[in-house]
Amino acid sequence: MVTVSANLGQAMVKQGDNLITRHNRVWARGATITGPTHVEHAGILRHQFQRPRALAPAVMVHNLVDYDRLYAVDFVGECAS
Repeated sequence: MVTVSANLGQAMVKQGDNLITRHNRVWARGATITGPTHVEHAGILRHQFQRPRALAPAVMVHNLVDYDRLYAVDFVGECAS
C-alpha cells in the first residue's frame, strides 16, 4: 500500500514512512506527464516482456519397470485376483 499526497508545489508517494518519489506538481488540465526516466524504464520492461523466453527443460520421466530392475523387485503374479 502506498499513500499519495500533494500540496500546492509537489506530489509525493510514500510507503509507510519511506518516501518513494516526489515530483513537482503540474496544474495543466487533462495532461499526462511522464518523466523521461519512467519512459526509458518502461521501454526496457516492455522489451523484456516481448522477448521470447527459453522453455524450461523437459523433466525426465522413468518407466517404473526401471526401478523394479534396479532394486531386483518382481511383482509379477503377486496381485492375482
